[in-house]
Amino acid sequence: MRRVTLHEPVTWMAPASRWIGLFAVVVMLFGLGLLRFGHVDLPDALAVLTVAPAIALLAVLLALLAFVVIWRDGARGLGAALAGIVLALVVLAGPAYVLVEGLRAHRPQDVATDVARPPAFSLSRAALAARHGVTPSLAPGVVRQASIPGRGVVEPLDLDVPMAPAFNAALKVARDLGWDVVEAIPGKGRVGIGRIDAVDHTPILRLPVDITIRFTPRAQGVRVDVRTVVRHGIADFALAVGAERIEQFLDALSDATDESAEGSAS
Repeated sequence: MRRVTLHEPVTWMAPASRWIGLFAVVVMLFGLGLLRFGHVDLPDALAVLTVAPAIALLAVLLALLAFVVIWRDGARGLGAALAGIVLALVVLAGPAYVLVEGLRAHRPQDVATDVARPPAFSLSRAALAARHGVTPSLAPGVVRQASIPGRGVVEPLDLDVPMAPAFNAALKVARDLGWDVVEAIPGKGRVGIGRIDAVDHTPILRLPVDITIRFTPRAQGVRVDVRTVVRHGIADFALAVGAERIEQFLDALSDATDESAEGSAS
């Protein structure tokens, strides 16, 4: 008696979902690599990252259609369809997180310690070159007050030290934080305003963040105001791109000047 082997059909959509999901992961990693190591212009790298979620959604769609066929016809391919779903979720998790955080926290991308008179960015040739020709606007309503949810407004820093030591300490703090200092103009005299322009990058995607620091002389010291702008209006998973960055700098500057004053006193 001859044995008859029955072959259960396999829906093509299940393995297709798995391979497309894997391709989406590869595209995402490729785009992240382009951003992280800066081998191409930022818009081109972001375009690659935009394609990855679209490919992942296609993998999800094929997996869902495969589930329907498997349920209706008893076809094989459940494992491949589940793999496609998992791979797609890996790609979609990042954009979903950024979207939810943006809606929840409402973090503005152009923040300063002084909204009434926000620090202006330098228009020198070196500064414009470092910002690739971008000059953040000073139009009313564009710059938002630097504030941290749950901790309140980030205030300007008033230092009871002369302009020169305050400026030099700020320059050192900026470099210690890893900022690329583009221009540094110390204030001179009782009315001279000092300025430091710098560029930082977000930790994961290396998105550029433009920073300007203004030093205004006072009767007994210096007032320090800071403004930061995410150049392309987006943030990555490290959302400390505005007020948190300003607070980190001002806290470090305050500590540095306190230590310098204590050293001079001793």
